[in-house]
Amino acid sequence: MATIKEVLKYPFSSWSRLFTVYIAIIPIIGWFFVYGYFMKILEAVSKGQNKMLPSLDDFWGTFRAGFMFFVFGLVLGIVMTIIRIVPVIGLIGYLYLTFLSPILVIQYITTRSFSKGLDFVEATKIMSNNIRKFLILWVKLIAVMLIWAVASLPIITIIITIPAMMYAGYYLYGDFYREVMSGKSVASPKKVVKKKAVKKKAKKK
Repeated sequence: MATIKEVLKYPFSSWSRLFTVYIAIIPIIGWFFVYGYFMKILEAVSKGQNKMLPSLDDFWGTFRAGFMFFVFGLVLGIVMTIIRIVPVIGLIGYLYLTFLSPILVIQYITTRSFSKGLDFVEATKIMSNNIRKFLILWVKLIAVMLIWAVASLPIITIIITIPAMMYAGYYLYGDFYREVMSGKSVASPKKVVKKKAVKKKAKKK
């Protein structure tokens, strides 16, 4: 698994791409593009491409992917809110899903499927089968966020620490997925979509 030092260095692998997050200043278009860029980071790291931030090519493809990621987050948020309403048990369920959320995000980004992303049973299996790695993920995530928070104290450094903090989370998610899937073939979202298309054609026949 990646060390904290590697996670901290990653955002600075390309200074020009470090500030990509500020495209979000552009309403709507910028927001969704940045969401899509976060997805590209996770996908790249999950495939072992963890030495440099992803390129900024295919702007509209990244924008569309980001829009769907936003919708997924919205759906997940609604589900968690509904669960939270249930007295006592709801709070436990809400906290559990919050703890499980990194895996849910990974499941969606690596498959581009809402049903896969919201597969709480599969996410629980992944967590239980890799509990040590999952706990290390959370420890590293908290540690990195604290480091960047402290680095933000001079205020002037915020322009750098904000994107670094955001990229770090998706780097760690991608690294966790790569470790979990070690020895297995990591299917790209495009392949998953193609498989679905083939299945649909087979059903029609």
